[in-house]
Amino acid sequence: MHLRFFLILFGVIFLVACTSESVYQADALKGTWHCYQWDTNGDIKPLSKGTANFKFEDGEYYYKGGVHQEMGSWKLKGEKLVTQVEGLLQKEVEIRKLENDTMILDMVDNGVPMTMYLVKE
Repeated sequence: MHLRFFLILFGVIFLVACTSESVYQADALKGTWHCYQWDTNGDIKPLSKGTANFKFEDGEYYYKGGVHQEMGSWKLKGEKLVTQVEGLLQKEVEIRKLENDTMILDMVDNGVPMTMYLVKE
């Protein structure tokens, strides 16, 4: 009896842990976001409006940061935002916060931790 209980419990925990469903709603992400602050390994820099922007639409995103521009597809998976430019590898960033008009994204670029603080237009 105890073995059956633990097997069922383990199965439920495994299914919940392996789910790809997001804890966030896609509609909360849709829209235009402006990065107002960028933290690179503790070096915090405020950014003026228009310096780094994201626009999320149904399954597509656009990003402009300085001279760098990209567009591709996006999806939410667990607590992550997954983006992909056609022909390139997927990128996954951790969504620390996504509420109303505020989003915080944590990522690692070449071993350097970074955080983007964004506000919705």
